[in-house]
Amino acid sequence: MKRFALFLLTSVFTLNLAIADEGMYLLNKLDKLDWQKLKKMGLTLKSSEIYTGAKGAGLDQAIIQLGGGTGEFISPKGLILTNHHVAFGAIQENSTASNDLITTGYHAKALNEELKSSYSARMTELVLDVTAKVNAALDTCKSLESREKAYRAISDTLTKSFTEFPERTARVVSMNDGNEYVMFVLRNFGDIRLVYAPPRSIGEFGGEIDNWMWPRHTGDFSIMRAYVSKDGKSSGKFDTLHVPFTPKRFLKISAAGLKENDFTFILGYPGRTTRYRTSIETAFALDYSYPQSIAALDAGIKGMEEAYKNDKALEIEYASIVKSYMNTIKNFQGNVAGMSKNGLIEEKKANEKAFMDWVNKDPKRKAKYGNLLSDFDSWYKKLEGRNQKNTVLQWMGRARWYNLANGLNKTIAKQAGQPMTEEAKKAFVESNLATFGDLNVKIEKFVFRNNAVIAFALPEGQSLSAFSKGDLSADEAAARLADAIVTSLKIGDAEGFTALLNDIAAGKSPDNEAIKLADFLGKEMAGLTAFTTEFNRNLSELRRLLIEGMMAFKGKDFYPDANSTIRFSYGSVKAYNPRDAVSYDYITRFKGVIEKESGEEPFNNPKKLLELYKTKDYGSYLDKKLGDVPVAYLTTNDITGGNSGSPVLNGKGELIGCAFDGVWEALTGDWKFEDSNNRTIAVDSRYVLFILDKFSGAQNILDELTIVK
Repeated sequence: MKRFALFLLTSVFTLNLAIADEGMYLLNKLDKLDWQKLKKMGLTLKSSEIYTGAKGAGLDQAIIQLGGGTGEFISPKGLILTNHHVAFGAIQENSTASNDLITTGYHAKALNEELKSSYSARMTELVLDVTAKVNAALDTCKSLESREKAYRAISDTLTKSFTEFPERTARVVSMNDGNEYVMFVLRNFGDIRLVYAPPRSIGEFGGEIDNWMWPRHTGDFSIMRAYVSKDGKSSGKFDTLHVPFTPKRFLKISAAGLKENDFTFILGYPGRTTRYRTSIETAFALDYSYPQSIAALDAGIKGMEEAYKNDKALEIEYASIVKSYMNTIKNFQGNVAGMSKNGLIEEKKANEKAFMDWVNKDPKRKAKYGNLLSDFDSWYKKLEGRNQKNTVLQWMGRARWYNLANGLNKTIAKQAGQPMTEEAKKAFVESNLATFGDLNVKIEKFVFRNNAVIAFALPEGQSLSAFSKGDLSADEAAARLADAIVTSLKIGDAEGFTALLNDIAAGKSPDNEAIKLADFLGKEMAGLTAFTTEFNRNLSELRRLLIEGMMAFKGKDFYPDANSTIRFSYGSVKAYNPRDAVSYDYITRFKGVIEKESGEEPFNNPKKLLELYKTKDYGSYLDKKLGDVPVAYLTTNDITGGNSGSPVLNGKGELIGCAFDGVWEALTGDWKFEDSNNRTIAVDSRYVLFILDKFSGAQNILDELTIVK
């Protein structure tokens, strides 16, 4: 489920409660689920076998948060299974133009061949409800600002005793917008290495064309490994003396197969859902946030693609960013399409009316909750009048050229015309030259130019004075400004940039276009930050009161929206019928991979895979009922972005697949659980084993696994 979080000012609301297989549940509340129902569906485990915390060896101790997604330990030597797209950054950073692992894939046949990466991981050791203690600290606060300070203070107090060694951290997380508080104790891993990745033509088969679509034929998996110090207590960054981590629990992999209606459950780290938003916020996302974010993402993609055209090394360097941008655009487009026709906003308005009718029947309720919706509306009207400008500023603030130029501007202001000491000058020059080395002329120029085109088109009242095009077209003015930025900051000219640094170190204030624009943007962003702080502070209180009122109205608690904390969801293997006269099977087969073969990306299969199909060399991975090797399947599990790589487990807790996506028809699932169309797409464990065995001959990896039939 490849969803990437972008900055959106938001709040939450809905009347939907857990129905069907809906819900992403906190592990410390598993006992509150209907275990008789789960047992009838096929779960044979007790809640105490799923969640034990670090003192036990429950399934939770096999699950980690990894690279923006989820991973799971699958061997006693710290092997981690996750998605190819989750591990993509590690594959990319180990690739070069002459050794393109993204295209060819990678297989480490021994420990000393495993590749270091910049990845880190976190395992949840404890989930503890601390609501009473936090509320006791907040109840005496008389202002929103004092509540924030008190929250930080009590969080520090509660977490302090759970940091026994540097790699253990703890944090208190607000649930249901401040109606509950839960503390998570985390074990961190800083040395994660790449062990195996299939070729891109397997791991990303179908590319953006098939993304979010069913039927799917993608082998979206990779394998990594966690390393720690020999005593097992330290898990800092890469060290040649580190050894493979020994987890308390690793998952057995089932090769027994599955059938429709089989029970499934998922443990993972869903990133963000927004199911409790008001109709006001939903409409704002549909009309403003999504369209503006799509435009900004598209501008970035086109700029990067233009920059790395005919430059393989640069294409590899930016492959992960472009991939994430494309995925996010398609996700946002799906949300716009779904929200425009599924009646979600109208449904929310009806639900809000029912809530307000209940509120207005009691004077005390009316005094506490009566103005909530009008207050939401007031704040979003303020946001509406500045959001396009804010979006432009946010994206420009991410640019590398801006961060460099802004740093130089701050140094100039701090010096106030005074020269640096020789020691300070040396450190200043060295640090900025290091940052300068990360800038690419074409990337900075073309991406900024495309963002500037959007800036020149800002409506009256939101325009930026530094973006005045005069008699030029927006395209011409943007190109000219982009040239000025690149030229004045000497991007690509290390000697010229060094001279600029020396002038600044001497106390001079250069007449520099890039530094002047960075100064202007910095001041504008300061205003954005001030508004955002005020907006979020007030919306936080409105959310808290609204969820409190909604739970009283419904007479029951809500499962909290996803927020990158470990969750449990349950479901079953199931087909679906998304439209009139359209019926989809629950599973795809190897023959479907070959049927999509076109000889061109993204449907270009490796020759060896084609040969395996031709010779029908399927080994023990043939499903006799299917008459083929299974590739992917559907479940009704409730997941979202961050669940990518999560294990799909059968009723006995055995791994039967790896979740990697959702279906197009249910992309609005972050806003509302679509019972009839909600489907998780998972790569079948048997296809994972088939690729490892028959395609790659990765016997050393297979030998580490516990495979059950």
